[in-house]
Amino acid sequence: ASVAFDLDLDRHLLSERLRGQQFDCILLADVLEHVRSSQRVLTDALALLAPDGVVVVSVPNIAHIDSRLMLLQGQWNYRPTGLLDDSHLRFFTRASLVEMLRDSGLEVSEWRRTERPPFATNLGVDAAAVPSAVVAHLLTDPDATTYQFIVAARRGLGADTLERSHAT
Repeated sequence: ASVAFDLDLDRHLLSERLRGQQFDCILLADVLEHVRSSQRVLTDALALLAPDGVVVVSVPNIAHIDSRLMLLQGQWNYRPTGLLDDSHLRFFTRASLVEMLRDSGLEVSEWRRTERPPFATNLGVDAAAVPSAVVAHLLTDPDATTYQFIVAARRGLGADTLERSHAT
């Protein structure tokens, strides 16, 4: 059965609203970058996850080549949508996402991603002002064209300890 409701995750816990329920899949699509404590939201979601359940998370990759090039051009301009959506409170790279999931008691079981080539986002990077050698160097990073990470995560080692401390 599907459940939908409006809840401010900065002020309320899902586990309080859904007390006693368990879910096989919890989807946090384009959510974690908009809350003050992404780890708190994930740890709380873990309390609702069935033993063999999965949490699916999608977040934008702040290390996309366009955001790096924007910084090299001395810019950091928020936009109404995209990588620098003006409502983003948190930013993620592959490493910071893995660390946050692990610290929340979750381990990535599957990685997917959406991609955008250089200069194809709404960040307005001036391609003519970027030397081709700089672009070539940045493209050596396997995540340089990753626009968004989409991961499935399952309970990791230590998840039970986190749940017990969350419950107190």
